[in-house]
Amino acid sequence: MEDSILDIKINQIKASLITEKNIMLRVKGLSMWPLLQDGQTVAVKAVSFNKIYTGDIILTYADKCVLCHRVLRRGFNHVQTKADALPGFDAKVTADQIVGKVIVKYKNNRAVNLETALQRIFAFFYAYLTLLLSPLYPFLGWMRRAIRRPTTIQ
Repeated sequence: MEDSILDIKINQIKASLITEKNIMLRVKGLSMWPLLQDGQTVAVKAVSFNKIYTGDIILTYADKCVLCHRVLRRGFNHVQTKADALPGFDAKVTADQIVGKVIVKYKNNRAVNLETALQRIFAFFYAYLTLLLSPLYPFLGWMRRAIRRPTTIQ
């Protein structure tokens, strides 16, 4: 059976992470809003399973889907991830489904290192804050859409 285009791209990304220090990818979607926004560029590096911690943002691949979500819990052979802006958990992620870890985000031509001590502390607490705020997400999403003005290009 032929590999899908997504399978081929994931294999290319994994190969690039082995040969290069890190790679640049563009975020698509708003599931990690406000930390990562649609169209924003991030740097991803290869990571071993034992170097993933609560609060880290990892790139995973399963069921023909690539996700960039935050780690909430670590088990013996899996991690539990969740999108910051969505209620509910993702399916458990095993070590072989982990593609890499987001280490830098680029915003307004400025690199923000997500590996600093301050960013790691923020990420740890933010991971638990998202759990507490989950029931409010439908309301917050409605409010964000209500105040957003349409953008036009001329």
